[in-house]
Amino acid sequence: MKKSINKMDDASLTILSDAINKRLFDIEQEFGVSMRVGNVSYADLKATFKVEAVISSIDVRKIDFEKYCKLYNLSASDYGRKFLVNNSEYIISGINVKARKLPIIAKKISDNKEYIFTASDVKFKLK
Repeated sequence: MKKSINKMDDASLTILSDAINKRLFDIEQEFGVSMRVGNVSYADLKATFKVEAVISSIDVRKIDFEKYCKLYNLSASDYGRKFLVNNSEYIISGINVKARKLPIIAKKISDNKEYIFTASDVKFKLK
């Protein structure tokens, strides 16, 4: 059954993004890269999707963390370390240098979702 989209809005962009991500799987398998749809800009009748491709064997987040961690008084070895916040365990999984207030990305172990933290809070919790 052919589906029709008449207007670019949040709901239709979510549907399109999910469909694109499913179809990117074949390209990932063929070329050995990890691909996903990133940011989307849109107007009523037009949308532009950013597609990110990363060589699967490289952990880009780890490389970025190692490159920028010193800006936040952290060390490269802190990547992947666990810390506790409100009885929940998190593992450091990345860094976002564009986020001035909450640059540290950590994955909550219990639900596998990512959360953001201040560098000073993470540094304190790692002690």
